[in-house]
Amino acid sequence: MVDNRTATPGATDAVAVRARRSPALRRLVAVTEPLDSAAADRVLRRANDLAGGGDDAVDGFEPEALIAAAAEVGIPERAVRQSLAIEYLGPAPTERRLDGLVGPATIVEQRIVAGSPASVLDLLDRWLVDGHHLRRERRRPGEIEWSRRDDVVGGVRRSVRALSGEGRLGDVRRVRATAQPVEPDQTVVRVSVDRSVRRRTSVIAGSTLGGGGAVVGVAGLVLAPPIALAAVPVVAAGGVVAAASRSQAGRFERELLRLLDAVDEGREPQGLLSGIRQRLKPRRSR
Repeated sequence: MVDNRTATPGATDAVAVRARRSPALRRLVAVTEPLDSAAADRVLRRANDLAGGGDDAVDGFEPEALIAAAAEVGIPERAVRQSLAIEYLGPAPTERRLDGLVGPATIVEQRIVAGSPASVLDLLDRWLVDGHHLRRERRRPGEIEWSRRDDVVGGVRRSVRALSGEGRLGDVRRVRATAQPVEPDQTVVRVSVDRSVRRRTSVIAGSTLGGGGAVVGVAGLVLAPPIALAAVPVVAAGGVVAAASRSQAGRFERELLRLLDAVDEGREPQGLLSGIRQRLKPRRSR
């Protein structure tokens, strides 16, 4: 067997010649060829599956072992730690049918921001409670959930905040944030907005209007042209409902991006009255 670290070019060429003649040696040489990232992932998964339930089976991988293995093939440690942190956040919501028509049921944004998980969640809590007037439902390590305030005070605060053009998440049903450390001074945070009720309502309303319009339209073609013409506004109304739902999803997405910008920059939410005064300043100066 030739050690390629000390072999001369001639010896290496001899191995190649023998490999062409020997199927067994050819297979051995082929195994040493570089693999791309997708192939390496398949090999590791397949090897773990082949281990099955035997003594060599692997139940899990230690994070530091993954980092060390990645370093062996040239993957930066920082990238592996970021990937591990995202993995610990749990699976993100999957795309569902009709998302393109009425928008997703859950709006999700995630980002790597400055600070520890605790400090990032603290700042998010101040923004969502003081800035968007949600109610904190529960807090656990690495996770907080908020819900819409249905009391009179919450309604008044949302109305007043609307005068400044802020607090746009105050009407959402539920918001959830999870955070995991990447580095001592960096955290990956995921914030999700639940708009499943609005989406469901839009799907039902759009289906009722659009479907009903289609039935009337078919009947109108058989019975009389005026009936067919009457179906057009009904179908159009279904499209309006779907467009309004998509628009709301887009607004929530933009608001989450603004929220994560503020958290990453360490900005604090403005008080209720100061936000209104800030909004009115340009108008007074005109």
